[in-house]
Amino acid sequence: MQADRFTIKTREALEAALALARARRHSQITPAHLLTALLNEEGGFVTSVLGKIGVTPSRLRGDLESALGALPTLGSEAEPTMAPEVAATLRTAEREMRSLKDSYVSVEHVLLALTRDDSPAGKALKANGATHEHLLQALAEVRPTPSPTSRRRRRSRHSSATAATSPPRPTTASSTPSSGAMTRSAASSRSSAGARRTTRC
Repeated sequence: MQADRFTIKTREALEAALALARARRHSQITPAHLLTALLNEEGGFVTSVLGKIGVTPSRLRGDLESALGALPTLGSEAEPTMAPEVAATLRTAEREMRSLKDSYVSVEHVLLALTRDDSPAGKALKANGATHEHLLQALAEVRPTPSPTSRRRRRSRHSSATAATSPPRPTTASSTPSSGAMTRSAASSRSSAGARRTTRC
């Protein structure tokens, strides 16, 4: 698991999960904390994707609240540690990233990874209809893969633009008469002119 491969949104979700666990005096950050943080993400990408497959965010939040409420609490506020389940989820998210041929672990990869989890968060997702297969279908609509035709068109437009903006090619030695050739040509012209004057005389 390489933290430098996480997107800003993924890091923000992890920080929000940590803050949630700390505020509720939980000793560990669990997948339920992480999924709750994803649902509360500013911009609503996760809720938008879940909405495409018919998941009601408020109902899912209710299931997560039940899971969080069942966790034991500490007598005083302390810095939570990461539960092994969350570490496993992040490793799975990296595999999802590679499967989709992406370069960084984004929130969509984490969401896909959570559907493979048997924790209360993973069970809540599946109980609400957010299976791995359904999420992949919804993500395909959000981020469609360009067709070969569209890729060829983009390459053609790029080539045309490059040709239009390319500087003129410098004149080469083969296309420019040498000074010697110019001298010989001038001498030949003078000789011809002298011959014509002799003939007229």
